[in-house]
Amino acid sequence: MLHIDAKPIDLKLTTPFRISRGVQNTAQNVIVQINYNEHVGYGEAAPDEYYGENQETVLSCITTFAGNLGNDPFALEDIMERLDNIIQLNPAAKAAVDMALYDIIGKMLNIPLYKLFGLNPSHAAHTSFTLGLDTPMNMARKALLARDYPILKVKVGTRHDIDIIKAIRDVSSAVIRVDANAGWTPKEAIKNINALAAYNIEFVEQPIPPHDLAGLKLIRDNVPIPIIADESCVTVEDIPRISGHVDGINIKLMKC
Repeated sequence: MLHIDAKPIDLKLTTPFRISRGVQNTAQNVIVQINYNEHVGYGEAAPDEYYGENQETVLSCITTFAGNLGNDPFALEDIMERLDNIIQLNPAAKAAVDMALYDIIGKMLNIPLYKLFGLNPSHAAHTSFTLGLDTPMNMARKALLARDYPILKVKVGTRHDIDIIKAIRDVSSAVIRVDANAGWTPKEAIKNINALAAYNIEFVEQPIPPHDLAGLKLIRDNVPIPIIADESCVTVEDIPRISGHVDGINIKLMKC
């Protein structure tokens, strides 16, 4: 049988992480452990209150999942379907279980997961380093500290957004992606994004509240920078609904 356990882990951030709708000082995550014979697999849930999850809901889900995983870690599709039938949503909890199962499979086969998936590590996409909201001067300093990262994801959603991007661009030639976390109105977004075009921005993520699809399309039709949906696209069922309103979506394991 597959035996599952979980424990909370509080990760104190080096500096407060601020976005347009709040600030985080500690990441309250959950480590999930699945045992199968002599093999142990680990996964981690990073729940987000915005999507209705927190440390307690993840721990509760893991308790509910116990005894329902079966006895074959390779039966991933059946296991995840069973968990979906037990409880809806709660993607962070399920993602941690999924990770732990893949970890066990890799250990049983004695191969890293990239080989199991047939991937070439040299072709792996670069991830971005995220800069939380601060004063323009402090965000420029953060960009300098992150000089080894080729891509910066910059949080915006204040009255000083253009000054922030200008300050960062003055000290960094990195690719810049902008994320407003729904902090603008459509009118503000169109004005700000057109102003940001001078700073070589790769794309703008979630400029306005997630349910304003008409606003997203209005923005997309009136700016020169691609628009990416995050909060507007939480599950696969959301994709047809937002198709034609944005240029792409942000896929996260914790919300899949």
